[in-house]
Formats: sequence, structure tokens, C-alpha cells
Amino acid sequence: MTNNFMGRDGFTWFTGVVEDRQDPLQVGRVRVRCLGYHTENKEELPTADLPWASVMHPVTNPSMSGMGQTPSFLVEGTWVVGFFRDTDLQEPIIMGSLPGIPSKSADTKLGFNDPNGVYPRELNVSDVNDMARGEMNAKTPTKKNNNRLTAINPAVFSGVSVTTATGTEMAHGHTSIDPWDEPPVLDINGEFGSYKPEYPYNHVYETESGHSLSFDDTENQQRISLYHTSGSYIDFHHDGKTVDKTVANRFNLTEGISHTYAKDQMYITSGNHIMIRANDEQQPHNCVTIHVGKNGHINLVTDGGDLNLSINGNVRQKVSGNMTVNVGGKYYVESDGEMEFKAPRIDFNK
Repeated sequence: MTNNFMGRDGFTWFTGVVEDRQDPLQVGRVRVRCLGYHTENKEELPTADLPWASVMHPVTNPSMSGMGQTPSFLVEGTWVVGFFRDTDLQEPIIMGSLPGIPSKSADTKLGFNDPNGVYPRELNVSDVNDMARGEMNAKTPTKKNNNRLTAINPAVFSGVSVTTATGTEMAHGHTSIDPWDEPPVLDINGEFGSYKPEYPYNHVYETESGHSLSFDDTENQQRISLYHTSGSYIDFHHDGKTVDKTVANRFNLTEGISHTYAKDQMYITSGNHIMIRANDEQQPHNCVTIHVGKNGHINLVTDGGDLNLSINGNVRQKVSGNMTVNVGGKYYVESDGEMEFKAPRIDFNK
């Protein structure tokens, strides 16, 4: 006797359309209207009366104990293929989904359609993602390119002229760089963008709200892109360049030691304050150290404004060599206590 024995009663397969994914058991099941087995008349067979179908996952997804990718990512309106594991045709299993080119919008009054009328989003266009098809006007790269930050001003090296016993000297350092732009995603004004995929080499995963992950294997344009629908993203360009953009607040926490290294120059620009604090009360002396190489220069430059230094405690300054202070205007010193000068020789107005 072979009745009701799965695997020995033949293989009954079907194609159908997902009409419901709100699984009350939250195990990723979907309700499917099966072509040839169910009528499109929703008065005769409402969506709520369709059987729940389990979704088959690949061998790279364990589908248990919260591991792997769960739940299945099938939305209302998705065409699927599957089979029945029972002779009563009440236990369907989905094996996969079927992309195509939708020719008409969803009719919410009929079965084999998205009851919510959301999908398909576009007509007469391939269901394959526009970035995977290599469309240069794809939504995500266009949005990234339109929201680029440009003309970001770096710090300016002003140079320091000092008068010493041997005459006037000019302290030299790295030359300043011009304002810089966020690297373009699309070709613009003769500047080559990072996005140039060719079908079928760009492998894209995109969610309903617009989050996306792209692995582009296009020759000479290999790229990885992680995009959040808010506009924040991380791009790894084909030449190894990385662009990391956050459109809101950013928090970077390290519970161990943090190292940052730039083989060449490093520029930090803030539209407002830059604050640095050493905040370890367990150490006897909290310390902020700036170590500059030989003949280094530390420039505090203001754009025409004042520079105010405020120290709440004592200040101890040690200079191993000569110290020169050059003031272009009035030099004013005020002390509420005693002022002491100690030197083998003190010259005034020399």
C-alpha cells in the first residue's frame, strides 16, 4: 500500500502566486494560489482559505535555531514553483520563485494577484534588479550620486614666520590641498564613477524598503556596495578605494585599543566642534599626546577670528631648544600672583 506515503505516490508539482505571508506561526510559510488547482474567483476561494505552504531553503541555510536567512523573502504577488507532499493537496512546499516581465498591474479582486496591489512595482520591465541589469539610471546609484557632498574644505597650512637672532625664517610643511568632493558614483563632469556594472556580473540583494547589497564582478569594475535606504552606504571601489558615508549621527566604539593609520596625509574636517578627551580615571595622568616628526609644525589657524586657550589647572611648558614668540600686535600679560623671571641674562627691547 502506497497511499499517503510521501515519495511513493508520484510527484505532483505546481506553479502559483503568493497571496499572504503573515504566517501566524512565524515560520516563514506563505499562502499560495496554485494554477490549475485553485480558482481565481476569490468569492469561491478567499485567500484566507488557501493552504499554508512551507518554503524550501538551500543547503547553505540551516533554517533552524535562528540560523541562516529567515524568514523566506517571498512577497505577495510572487510567482513560485513547488509540489504537494500529500495526496490531499493541502501541504504545498515552495521550491523557488519565478522572475519574469510583468505586463499588467495587480487586480486585487482576483486571485493570482497581490491582494494589496503593491506588486509588481513596474510593468514591462524585467523583475531582475535594475543594478543587476546594469541600468545607468538605477534608483540607488542615482540617489547616491545626487546626494554627494562636494567642496569639503580641509585644513589650511599657513606657514609660520619667526624672527630669530640669525634673521627671519619661514617654517615649511606639507602644502595645502584644494577642497575635495565625495567620489562620484556615476560618471560626471569627466570624472569616472564607481558604478559601471554589466549584466549578468553584478549580483544584487535588495529588500522592500530599498536596502541593498551588491557584489559586482564586472571586469575592471569589481565593486562591493552596502546601501541603507536613508542614504548611508559603504562602497569598495575596483581600485581598492573605500567610501564610508553616514547621513546621520555616527558612533564608533572600541573596547580595546584602536589604531588608525594613514600612509600618506590625513585630513579631518568638521562643520562644527572637534573635541578630544582622555577620560580614564584609573590612570594617574590622563594624557593627550601629539607627536610630530623631525622639524614638525603644529598650526592653530583661525579664519580671521580669535583663538582662545583655557586651562583650568597649572601649565608647565618645557622647550629643549630655543623658543621664539613673534606677535604682530600688542602682547599683553596679566597675572593675579607674582611673576618670576630667571635667566643668566635678561634683555629688554633688544
